[in-house]
Amino acid sequence: MTINSIQKPASFPFRHVVIDNYLNSNTHDAIRQDFNKLLAHGITQLPDQNRLAKMPGYDCYNWVFPRDVTAPMDHFYSAEFMAFCRETLNIPFTAEVNAQINHHPAGCRSGIWHTDFIHCYHTQDPTNHSGIRPWYFGCNYQSGMPVAGGSDARILKRVRALTFLYYIDGDDWTQGDGGETAFGYESPFGDEVAPFSAIAPLPNRLLMFECSPHSFHRMLGNNRLPRSLIIGWLHCTPEYAVQKHGMVPDDWNSEAALGLVTYNEPEQ
Repeated sequence: MTINSIQKPASFPFRHVVIDNYLNSNTHDAIRQDFNKLLAHGITQLPDQNRLAKMPGYDCYNWVFPRDVTAPMDHFYSAEFMAFCRETLNIPFTAEVNAQINHHPAGCRSGIWHTDFIHCYHTQDPTNHSGIRPWYFGCNYQSGMPVAGGSDARILKRVRALTFLYYIDGDDWTQGDGGETAFGYESPFGDEVAPFSAIAPLPNRLLMFECSPHSFHRMLGNNRLPRSLIIGWLHCTPEYAVQKHGMVPDDWNSEAALGLVTYNEPEQ
């Protein structure tokens, strides 16, 4: 598998990298074909680990990568990808990674501003052949609480350190279609987040950014086209996060863990 070369990250409004033509065209086409097969099974409003299922509080359907996800999507659970991220943003990641496909049908609302700088939980299950420990319902990711059919392994408290988004479709995307990933920064004139830039959801584009207390971002509503992507997180220890950023990461509140919080802007 061929990936594009390492690029120097931009620093404002927070550290991030945009890489076009990230994978070779054959690999990208294979990912798109696998996604289309998944989409052909339909979407559901109920929890379902085998289909694109509605995310509570969000205009989105997702499918979490299983631990043994096959090629070519297993690239995002590989030592190659971990090393690429580490060399690009110089972060000492732990072995824990989680990835999923997010699918936004056309007409979804914009998301709310958030940072992804937050505690999360994994179970200390065996790593895969690449030394990666994928998250797959071993415990509640947001609270660390046991889940039905979960793992008996030790619970590990981690912090999101890097968010990655790999866009699958969008060949016909044009300005005004929406679906971008918007970046923002804290306004010096109040508590609101001021928009800074918007990354278009173009196919075979990889967007990565460091999670920090200042990494405000959100999805912009997709007016015309579906928006489908692989999204995931690499993690670090809580101790490193505090040392690096000088702040204790947030915790998910109990309502969020129960799916009772909305992550979209209110309807107009």
